[in-house]
Amino acid sequence: MTDHDAEAVLGRIPGRLKEARQARGLSLDAVAKLSGVSRSMVSQIERGESNPTVATLWNLTRALQVDFAGLLELGQPERGIEVIRAAQAPTITGHGQGC
Repeated sequence: MTDHDAEAVLGRIPGRLKEARQARGLSLDAVAKLSGVSRSMVSQIERGESNPTVATLWNLTRALQVDFAGLLELGQPERGIEVIRAAQAPTITGHGQGC
């Protein structure tokens, strides 16, 4: 990872955390209570005024129920889980024959 990539990751964290909080309809106070991170620190992180530690990010992602790795990815984070019906699921045939 280059310095540019690291800056890009750090630059995405505030917006992604805020989006996750708002998507769940949580206030700053609620996130603070759920995560153990102070309300003022959550606010500073969302505004990009503070760089959180890994431990702080871990607590926030757990409280917001978001994927820690997805939060740090350079691409767009996945928007959720895709549900498929049993009839749509791919099947494996051959059971390892011909390997």
